[in-house]
Amino acid sequence: MSLIEPVSSLSIKKAVNLYTIVLFLSFGILLYWLAVDRYQTFIDSHEDKASNTTKVVAFEIHKTLREKRRIIDIFIDSSIELIGELSEYPDDDDIRELLTERLRKYQPDFFAFNIMDQAGVPVIGDFEGDVGELCLQDLQQYIKTGEQHIRLHPNNNAYHYDIVSTFTFNEVRRIFFVSFYTDDISDMLKSVQSDSHSLILINKEANNLIELTADGSRKTMSGRLDFRMNGNESFRVLSTAKVKGSSWHVVDMRSEGLFKDYRNKIITEYTIAFYVFSIIVLFMRHILLNQDEKRTAAERQLQKNNNKIVELNNQLELLSKTDSLTGMYNRRYFDEMINLEWNRGLRSHNPMACILFDIDYFKAYNDFYGHQAGDSCIKSIATLMKDTFRRAGDIVARYGGEEFIVVMADCDDTGAVAAIENFQRELEKLRIPHEGARSGEYITTSAGFYVQVPSRDESVEGMIRKADQALYQAKAEGRNRWVKFSG
Repeated sequence: MSLIEPVSSLSIKKAVNLYTIVLFLSFGILLYWLAVDRYQTFIDSHEDKASNTTKVVAFEIHKTLREKRRIIDIFIDSSIELIGELSEYPDDDDIRELLTERLRKYQPDFFAFNIMDQAGVPVIGDFEGDVGELCLQDLQQYIKTGEQHIRLHPNNNAYHYDIVSTFTFNEVRRIFFVSFYTDDISDMLKSVQSDSHSLILINKEANNLIELTADGSRKTMSGRLDFRMNGNESFRVLSTAKVKGSSWHVVDMRSEGLFKDYRNKIITEYTIAFYVFSIIVLFMRHILLNQDEKRTAAERQLQKNNNKIVELNNQLELLSKTDSLTGMYNRRYFDEMINLEWNRGLRSHNPMACILFDIDYFKAYNDFYGHQAGDSCIKSIATLMKDTFRRAGDIVARYGGEEFIVVMADCDDTGAVAAIENFQRELEKLRIPHEGARSGEYITTSAGFYVQVPSRDESVEGMIRKADQALYQAKAEGRNRWVKFSG
């Protein structure tokens, strides 16, 4: 028995069984699609959240670093005399303490500062090991390039990052060097970190070295042999964003069971739904087995008749829209379409081009070759025109006997000229003979166009009238050309 055998030729029982199988399969496929879509939406929502979070945090960290640099520059300007004096007398503890107190008012979260010469050598002795090897490496890079690339420095005292700025005192150029705790950045990570997500800073240049977490520096991460991201953590990364001016990337990781737990939840819910649906379908199957076969046949005949009516209505609608000779839109339907396009242009304020084409010396063509050849010529040109003007916003119609009209939405003068010239080139390639023409040996067209931005002060009729005037001018100037309405 073929699966496409009409249901009316089947027994009621076989038909209902077939429908039952189809319903089970359809609902099963639907549930699967809904589950996949819901699961993907859940993933997308977390990825979007992570993307927004990392971008915002990266921007805020960059803004924080930039603000610290700006405040340090202000501090240097306001304390240049003391800084210069300490540069010349680096062992003067009183000056150093005074500068420390002043700097603390500007930047309460700093923990050390120093002054370097142009070679990157500390002017003030490293009293407590505050300046480490990484600090000096970054300083040398700053001296060479003029740009500071901030990263985390785990020196003897504390995990920190440095901000440097140059100053000149008594015509001697030096570098002011300030080290900051990482608490403000860790607090920022913690404040925006959402449930089931972990925000960290990593150094991609150091093979994904973990620099900071929401709990603080990597010293807070216990039970690890390596502070670089492992394979499992890399797999759980939802989004990363670069912090400008630093070696840091903000990374948002999901918790290990976030997606798995949600997937299991979906499977449980949709399995229950499928079981409930199965009970309902089996109950409906019992009812349908008692239905009258004649009623089913009548309904199917009614549906068949209805489909035929719809098909006939569609054919009538198509006939009412198109020109019987060319299959193009007719003038009546064109008037409806252009008004819709005009109203759309009123809302978008985008220009639209109106182009009128006329077959040159077409009366002479009919007189010489006959009306059947004339109809064939019109159909050839109409086919070419439909193939040439095929953008989504193009409306092409037969406007008169040998006259065609084209409206191109979102089109300026350059686009209209290019389209006209392309059509006229393609028409030349057809090489339709026209011995009665005075513009050449083959069929040619004249075109007039006008580009209009729809407005309440203008009208569709005015736009078409201007294009028609341009067409008239093109014909008066010798035909086989285009003219733009110039007022």
